[in-house]
Amino acid sequence: MYCDAIAQKRFQLLKRTEGISTTQILERLLRSADPKPQVSQAALQGTLATTQRLSQFAAPAAPGKPQRLISEASKVVYLAGSFDLLHAGHVRVLEKAAQMGDYLLVGLYSDDLLRRQRGSEPVLTLSERALAVLSLRWVDDVVLGAPWEINQDLLTTMNIQIVVIGRRSSGHPSSVKGVDERFSLPSIRGILQEVESGSDLSSAEICRRFVARREEIVQRNGKLLQKELSYIEGRGYVPET
Repeated sequence: MYCDAIAQKRFQLLKRTEGISTTQILERLLRSADPKPQVSQAALQGTLATTQRLSQFAAPAAPGKPQRLISEASKVVYLAGSFDLLHAGHVRVLEKAAQMGDYLLVGLYSDDLLRRQRGSEPVLTLSERALAVLSLRWVDDVVLGAPWEINQDLLTTMNIQIVVIGRRSSGHPSSVKGVDERFSLPSIRGILQEVESGSDLSSAEICRRFVARREEIVQRNGKLLQKELSYIEGRGYVPET
């Protein structure tokens, strides 16, 4: 398939990050749609995240320049959410939020907190969601395990001047129940801003689309999962640069 590109010396192979794959994510979705089938834990394991790996995924706002520091920011913007199955609606909200200041800080709710608030766990783990969000050049940093309700300690510690909440085009908040209570403090202080994503897409909608094609995906993923498990069982140490 790539012989022409290789012959012209225009081919480069980039190895994917160890620990997560589309096949594994689909298997998690299959389990959430029907928890009865016994699924190998190897197929559901989350990505191991170290501080070095998180920093490697963090995309600089300006390529070739060092990361911005929150201590040097004049206007810190804060946006919290789950950002599960990162999609176009998320990206648009983050891009718009970044334009409101010179430093965008994203709060990521923990898996346990989302489980308590929503009644179900996210498809991606906290570390996986952090890796995805950090890869966007508009995001400067993330708060892992962010508080559900924005409090004075968070605003003061992170020197937050603007708090943003995303809203889908349909008018529904891109968050879940309790949105008014969560943002009561920044609303009272007059620093709460609302932005539209320009999209009706949501993580729940992605899951619904998946369920609608479940039989097709089960057939496709079954064969790929066996290959994935064989690779996991036989793999050795793979150094990351």
